Amino acid sequence: MKPQRRFFRKKKTFKSSNNNNLNLNLINSNNLINTNNNNQTKTIEQIFEKIYKNSNSKDERFKRLNAVLTAIDQIIIEKKTTPTPNAYFALLFTSLADNWKKTTENEASMLLYLIAILIPNVTIAGLRTKFSTIATVFCNLIDTNCESLTILQPLIKCIGYLIRAQDHSNPWLSQGQTLKLFNFILTITIDSRQKLRKSAIKAIRIIAEFNSFSAKECAEVIFPFCEKLFNNSNETDLPNRKKENLLIQSTLLMLTSVLPVLHRVTIASLSQTIIENLLNGVFFTQQMVITGFECLTMLFNDPKSNISFETTAKLYEKIYELQSLESSSIVFLQFIQLLTSATIKLISFNPNLNLENLSIALTTLVDSYYNEDIQVSKCLTENIKKLINSTIDISKINIDNVNEQNEWNTASIEETIANFAEHLQNATLQSYKSNWSQLLIVLTVFFQKLGPYITTFASELFKQTGSLLETMNSNTNNNKIPITPQLEQAFEAAIIAIGPKETLELFPIYFEDDAIRLPRVWILPFIKHHTGTKDKINPNLWSFEYFANTIVFWADQIKELQQKAISKGHETRSRHLRAIYVQIWDLFTCFSQASDVAQHFPIVARRLGIAISDEPPLRISVLNGLIQLIEHNKTNLQSQNESIANLAKQNINSIAQYSKNFLPILFNLYSTVREEQIPLPTSIIAFVSISSKELVNTFFSSVVAKLIEATKIITTEAKSNNNNNNNNNNNDHEMGNNNNNNN
Repeated sequence: MKPQRRFFRKKKTFKSSNNNNLNLNLINSNNLINTNNNNQTKTIEQIFEKIYKNSNSKDERFKRLNAVLTAIDQIIIEKKTTPTPNAYFALLFTSLADNWKKTTENEASMLLYLIAILIPNVTIAGLRTKFSTIATVFCNLIDTNCESLTILQPLIKCIGYLIRAQDHSNPWLSQGQTLKLFNFILTITIDSRQKLRKSAIKAIRIIAEFNSFSAKECAEVIFPFCEKLFNNSNETDLPNRKKENLLIQSTLLMLTSVLPVLHRVTIASLSQTIIENLLNGVFFTQQMVITGFECLTMLFNDPKSNISFETTAKLYEKIYELQSLESSSIVFLQFIQLLTSATIKLISFNPNLNLENLSIALTTLVDSYYNEDIQVSKCLTENIKKLINSTIDISKINIDNVNEQNEWNTASIEETIANFAEHLQNATLQSYKSNWSQLLIVLTVFFQKLGPYITTFASELFKQTGSLLETMNSNTNNNKIPITPQLEQAFEAAIIAIGPKETLELFPIYFEDDAIRLPRVWILPFIKHHTGTKDKINPNLWSFEYFANTIVFWADQIKELQQKAISKGHETRSRHLRAIYVQIWDLFTCFSQASDVAQHFPIVARRLGIAISDEPPLRISVLNGLIQLIEHNKTNLQSQNESIANLAKQNINSIAQYSKNFLPILFNLYSTVREEQIPLPTSIIAFVSISSKELVNTFFSSVVAKLIEATKIITTEAKSNNNNNNNNNNNDHEMGNNNNNNN
């Protein structure tokens, strides 16, 4: 098709802007479109603001556009018509319809340019009323085989808004004019000129976004059009391959733009066609691979896409092959997203049969952190998180699924998790890489997903994470490993998931160094600081039994070791042991949400009382723990869950039995200790709130009696002091009189 320099005949009826006599043939066209438009929100001044602002511009085009608008304004005023977008559109379109054979290309392009600006603001009812008339004019313009950008770009936009306004109660693309207009736009999407392609794609989106009927109608024309191009490309000989590649590339770019607005329709046939062409090696260029991967990713993410299991399985091999041929980060980004989407789609067919592919995908992505490009790393992180959350179902884990060699059976969820944990462990050792923090985000998500199964599948990974954190906290950090919050978050997630018992078994408070037992002074405060938030603790993991039987036992052992160190004069060791002793007791507050308090509080009640009365460094931790324990169970008493409420009642009753022991200790301290940090008043109120009325009355009667007795003693002493003072004064007075007499 040869480009035509002149679109219409050379006869000029448009004249220079310097001439006041403009022969525009702008007739009164109120009968074309109803000018009543209650839905219009923009005024004419707002719509044509750019043109009006450039009325004095030296640009000849703006002068001509202003001349046309001035002529329309005069007609609107003369006919006393309301100046709405509908009225202006009617006048401009009538001029185009009556004179398109007579005007020049420049004159026609100006009319189309103004119509294209107006048409988004014209009412749908107005366009729909005269749809056939407007469509006929646009079809006539298409038949002229124009190649001018200034004509085609506004024409494409106008066609998009016109088809959008079509009545969708019946299949509108079955109509000859509408189908012709839509096919014209569709053909332009693979034009060699980029500006035209963008205009055509935008027009299709305008149509498809209108409603689900529009999307469905568009899909029924777009997909066969694409299939035909793909099928023809397979039959093209190599000498013509370059031209065909351009067509395929343009088609793929169009698909990536319109697929998001076609998500409401079934796209099975298109997806199969694209995948088959990908498998057959149609996409030769890097850009074609990128765009093809992007299309496929959209298709796999669409729940209505009816892609078969066999096709998806074949795709796995092909995408690995295509990715390996390209080292471009852009290709790799699309590969990551496609692999994730395809894996999730594959698992949806049959999770048990496709676990091997899931394992391959997870390990491939984790091993890809060798690429330190920050954009690639972030993409890897997001897609691995998506895979973990979408495909790993820990409810299907069967701990008994292990063979005689103590290895997980192949193609099982257990094998998949264990294999991923191993690769993740190897990757986390690369702390010197710039994208290490991104990998640690994946580690956090993995720990959160596994929960208590960390000890089963990822105990070594957990210990390695703790060791890295320990190295950072030590004074001998020779490797200068940067302390990152992501590492702390990962270790915190694991501790919350497995609880203190498993944590301290895998990472005990002592470690061996050349046969010398050295304390880990950082692990206990880390547990306290990062798990002390109420909504994080799992009551089933932080059991009071573990605190009463193990934590307190450790504390007493440490205390004995400290006393031995003191007796031997080992001051440094004594201070370390003392610090650990206090840190162990600081964990008490972490067990305030334990559900088994009723059974095990009696075991530790006496020890808590001794800690409050005789050990000042422990008072704040123990009292805060008791306050939180009481308040948590008082809150649970109001729970709608009957079992939770009953359990809280049992816990409170168990604690309340020892109020008679704790309250005297607390009152004695309150009368003797003057440290504001110690929450003695709050502790007294907490115990009084759960104690029986009889105990409270008896206790306070005793307290009042002691206060009265103390008051009497104070009063007696005061009177005695006053009498002594009076006697002294009398003696002084008598001595003064005697002295006077002597004088």
